[in-house]
Amino acid sequence: MNQDRQNRVRILLLECAGHSFCLDMAGVTGILRTPAQALEAVPLAVRLGLAAAAQRGPLIAMDGWFLAAGRPGRMVTLPAESVLAPPPILNANDAIYQAIVPFEGRAIPCLDVARLRNPSPPPLPVRRAQSGRRPEPAAAAGRRIALFPIGPGTLGGVSFRQLLEVLGPTPVAATPRAPEPVAGVVLWRGHAVPVFRLGDARNEPDARLLIVRDPSGGLAALATPGDVSTQRLPFPVEPVPCPPPSGFHPAHLHAAFRVAGDTLVLPNLSALNRAAE
Repeated sequence: MNQDRQNRVRILLLECAGHSFCLDMAGVTGILRTPAQALEAVPLAVRLGLAAAAQRGPLIAMDGWFLAAGRPGRMVTLPAESVLAPPPILNANDAIYQAIVPFEGRAIPCLDVARLRNPSPPPLPVRRAQSGRRPEPAAAAGRRIALFPIGPGTLGGVSFRQLLEVLGPTPVAATPRAPEPVAGVVLWRGHAVPVFRLGDARNEPDARLLIVRDPSGGLAALATPGDVSTQRLPFPVEPVPCPPPSGFHPAHLHAAFRVAGDTLVLPNLSALNRAAE
């Protein structure tokens, strides 16, 4: 993002289809609150896949074109050092996210003006991390894992060594056009962290979030609609390998097991968090 001599950036806040975004003011030349005539404009809601038709309202004037962006809000000046780089996975499908801007305790995705007008070329294939040997939960005697519900009769599990914090219900900023199962982005201790909703948890608006670190050091937030519990390994009942439950892409899982009547899935955090490179 462009910054002035005082190392500040100016952004334009806007609301589109009920979600918050912003634009770098360096690419904005004006706002037509009441256009005097019908002007051809790029419909933001349609471009983001949030609506089937363009929304009526003011137009944002760019350099030689117009953006129909729903409700433009106020212009805000922020320190440049507060602006965060977007997690790479958000741009794996369509490189439209220029930055993540922390504002009033929320993560505001900043849209890339040039990419809004000219869609990205087809992305390179997403590189999936190799899971290698499938983990055996009962083999790690004395270790603990965090268990969290992600659907009826389905639990997720991550090692305590990967779990950094469990957050209560947290507002998640929507990131349309990001690949499944990315649900958005949140702020956590100065980082922009992608949120993943696995299984039925993807439909829970007020899910808790587990902040985890993948083996390569990347951060991710896993959504759960219920409470997080702990289990020391080995399990009292020997886990039995089973096919992944419906709604799970095999590349996103290390393995799935049946444990005492429930299905336990072990997410492949590296694969979830890996973008095209």
